Amino acid sequence: MPKSLYIFVDDSNLVGLCRQKNKNLDWIKLRDFLADKSDGDLLKEMIIYVGMPPLIGALTEKREGKERYAHWLRSQGFLVFTHNGSPTPPDTYTANVDILMALSCFEISTRNQPDVVVLVTGDGDFAPLPIFLRNYGISTEIATIEDAMGTSLKDSANRIIDLEPFIDSLDDLK
Repeated sequence: MPKSLYIFVDDSNLVGLCRQKNKNLDWIKLRDFLADKSDGDLLKEMIIYVGMPPLIGALTEKREGKERYAHWLRSQGFLVFTHNGSPTPPDTYTANVDILMALSCFEISTRNQPDVVVLVTGDGDFAPLPIFLRNYGISTEIATIEDAMGTSLKDSANRIIDLEPFIDSLDDLK
């Protein structure tokens, strides 16, 4: 039976997993992999949460690159939420999208009532979210590399999608 689904992606978590394996993330292949049309899946939306460097000093160039990246994602049909980060010395930044992702996922999912929500993250901070969604009758799947996933997150989901074979199949970073 066809199922409607939403996919919510923690960009920095997923990109970090790919970099650890020296792989170049292919967003289109990921969307096709997670929303398998041969099973009749009806993807309502794939939403990507991107942390942005602050627009100051040495981080300006990184910010401009991230803006181009977010624009490219949007041009490919993805819904992109950005979150402005804070500078941390020396010339780095932190931009935690976890709360934004959790709140918007909960709001979008409970309003639209998809059959399935896929959370693409291994971050254990998201462990309560699948429980809340399941209380609303929404099946919740976690897509990540199993070794990178917190036990509490693993225990809270209906199903785990191991991304390791998918990531291993990607092109190497250049």
